Amino acid sequence: GQVSLFVAGGILCIRCDGGAFPILSSCQGKHSCRIINGWGTAHNPCYNWLKFTELRYECVPERYLVRTAPSTDWSSTSRVIGGYDELTGRELYVGRTVHDGNVLPCYVKGDECIYSLNGQYGRNSTFVYLKSNNLGYDEDYKWLLKRGGDVPPAAVPFGQTNLGKPWFVGRAAINGGLYVGKVVPGEGLYVGYKDFEVFLKDYEILVQ
Repeated sequence: GQVSLFVAGGILCIRCDGGAFPILSSCQGKHSCRIINGWGTAHNPCYNWLKFTELRYECVPERYLVRTAPSTDWSSTSRVIGGYDELTGRELYVGRTVHDGNVLPCYVKGDECIYSLNGQYGRNSTFVYLKSNNLGYDEDYKWLLKRGGDVPPAAVPFGQTNLGKPWFVGRAAINGGLYVGKVVPGEGLYVGYKDFEVFLKDYEILVQ
């Protein structure tokens, strides 16, 4: 669906589905976005990340502001490069897609976004690119070496489980290529690769 951005009380809300609407609320003295769907069911406004299962919304602190572009936007010159393909050397971009209520960091190869979930490899032609605020991403994002699910405070949250737990963008070298996947806190990096899910303890994590 259409993606639009608005900031409410210092909280960035990324609207991804016209079927829901935001209401400004307050959580522990701070403004946040309270999401109410068309049926009038309220979700807890105290989550930094709200469930995507039906509403296709995310609300994140403004310091985690990220810019995205839809998969149909081939004109973008500021898509963040995450790695490269082992066979062709072709650049792979950082992306995000939705599957079964999960919001998944992935790598964009051609017109598809490659991800992994629950031990399975997946592909989706509907996704968004992560964009930098500049023509080059070096001033916006850096990659830090980490291991064992370590997530530094500056890591970029770019996904979540269908229960609202955050995932982060990571990458690692596999067979001569460099591939993007999701960092699960306390575990490590999971990457979709050649019809399989690959788990890596050592990885680089994207930070701002």
